[in-house]
Amino acid sequence: MIRRLLRRLLLDPAHAGPAPGTPDASAHPGPAPEQANVGALTRLVTESGHPNINDLWRVTKDLEALRLNVKALGYELARTLEAGLQSIPVEHAKRINLRSKPTAQADMEAVWCRSWCAALRERPRYHRRLWECAFVLQALFEGEALLPEAEVLALGAVDGSVISYLSRNEVRSTVLSSTAPPFRDDLTDAFTFQKNVAFRPIEDGLKGLKGLDACWSIGEAGHLGSIRKGMDFILETMDVLKPGGLAVHVFDFNYADDGQTIDNWPMVLFQRRHIEALAEEMRARGHEVRALDFHVGHQPLDRFIDIPPFDNDRTEAFNGLWRDGWQSAHLKMSVDGFATTSFGLICRRGAD
Repeated sequence: MIRRLLRRLLLDPAHAGPAPGTPDASAHPGPAPEQANVGALTRLVTESGHPNINDLWRVTKDLEALRLNVKALGYELARTLEAGLQSIPVEHAKRINLRSKPTAQADMEAVWCRSWCAALRERPRYHRRLWECAFVLQALFEGEALLPEAEVLALGAVDGSVISYLSRNEVRSTVLSSTAPPFRDDLTDAFTFQKNVAFRPIEDGLKGLKGLDACWSIGEAGHLGSIRKGMDFILETMDVLKPGGLAVHVFDFNYADDGQTIDNWPMVLFQRRHIEALAEEMRARGHEVRALDFHVGHQPLDRFIDIPPFDNDRTEAFNGLWRDGWQSAHLKMSVDGFATTSFGLICRRGAD
């Protein structure tokens, strides 16, 4: 209905007036109804402070409240379920034969994920960013890349929790990024961090890097300008590994639309077909790809697709209403209208 109204308003501005049965717009001073500026048409009030009565206003004026209602209910559900995460036992890391897969509620409720939350000293909660960290660490553990003296490459905007944990465990990390990596002083100390973490400007690229035990990235493949560039980036990282070395990459996954997606843009969304094509290219080069699992889960929080406003969208007045960390839970979210979650891909370099 909204798309139909937009088309009507943009193609035929003369029909931008109030729908039958609404008050006469002429009785409410403000912008002329013939103006086809969607921004003006969707404002809640006119310059005079009167209700901005027009066809589009009638169907959009309550959308913000509806969004907030959906978010509040989703977060409340997550907080209610979160209490059960505390009862999950914390164990030492164990091999579970982790697959290449998307985020799912069942993962957050599994012992492996709960244990990595404890290792990172994070409150267990339903948030895909926490899942990303746990996924990377579980994959590195199973690839024997968490051993002291292991040589690991971290790419892009590096998560401070993961890099600090690696440092504490005497893993030697090189960080290829545009900014120096942060560290968490509750996971490591400055001396240990400086000893085990080297910074390499992103302008230097991968040149000269060889024979590493592992590499990992969170989000980098989806922020290179196109899906093809993201795929090429993942393929190129295999060259820095030793035979048998492990690559773990996490990126945004458009899981609900096999047709359209965002491409050729600062942030892109991979689809199943792109991941399958990438896996085929990997295998054609002699590399191993951990089994692909595209099941996004069927539990309540797998079906909750979070929507704006997000942290960077909220007004100061809105922030003043809730100061209890209200936005603390989502496994799926809408990115420019596409249902999206995180996907973790695990690859192992083949023999030369």
